[in-house]
Amino acid sequence: MDEWMVGRMDDWMHGWTEERRRRPGLSPDTRPPVHPSSRTTSAFTLIELLVVVAVIGILAGLVMPLVARAMKTTSAVHCKSNLKQIAAGFVLYTKQYQGFMAPLGSPTSSPPYRFPRWYDNLTPFLQDVAIFQCPAKKRVTIGYALSHMWSGPDHIYGEGYAMNNRSKEFEQVTNPSGTIIICDTGYVSNPDDPPADWEDGDSGGVSAHIYFPYDNRPGEPGSFPYYRTDPRRCVPRHVGAKTNCMFFDNHVEGIETADIVDDIWDEPGCLYDNDGHPKRK
Repeated sequence: MDEWMVGRMDDWMHGWTEERRRRPGLSPDTRPPVHPSSRTTSAFTLIELLVVVAVIGILAGLVMPLVARAMKTTSAVHCKSNLKQIAAGFVLYTKQYQGFMAPLGSPTSSPPYRFPRWYDNLTPFLQDVAIFQCPAKKRVTIGYALSHMWSGPDHIYGEGYAMNNRSKEFEQVTNPSGTIIICDTGYVSNPDDPPADWEDGDSGGVSAHIYFPYDNRPGEPGSFPYYRTDPRRCVPRHVGAKTNCMFFDNHVEGIETADIVDDIWDEPGCLYDNDGHPKRK
């Protein structure tokens, strides 16, 4: 604002003050009234409010799926961390017991077949037992299970609970980096559906072991006919319909559930038969 304008404003204010002084009962500081037409309001119209609500709804619709996916990703990372800690305890147990791995166990059996579950055997070698609970399934205390084929010394079914209390030696593992020992497990409520659609139910309580689709031919190596009748399966808990798996070499990997169960016993790419096949790409 230039000096001329400032001077004009000073003259105007001085004249206004003098005029007020000549009128009795008026204060010199009284300002001229504001015309009603010059006043502004801050209220929103109904249309403006509706537009704001619509924009918020659209943004929420865009953001919420991203937030949900981020939470699932975080849960998967936490789950892998749990399995890595379990793997460390598994190694310590094996060293403590001269190369023998923790057996499946059968704590509810009658003597002499009563033996602690594998996770109870690992507990003394872990700092926190809460790691047995998968963060993607906090409704149950044990979210992982041991491969049933490693619960007996010779993979012989029909021995009953006696087999569950025996251990295998780690040196029997011929393909450590390609053989699953522990993974996400649950009681699937819809086992006849495609693996990517399997729903992780809560029935059946705590699952200690998991069944894989062996060749289901009685009398043949790897035969286990109960797979078709028992719903204990690896479950797609994580992003991409993946199951987090711990291998014998202690690495942890998220694998699509379908890629695990599509290959049966002794097929190339099978991840649970210990035959040294190359992993599926």
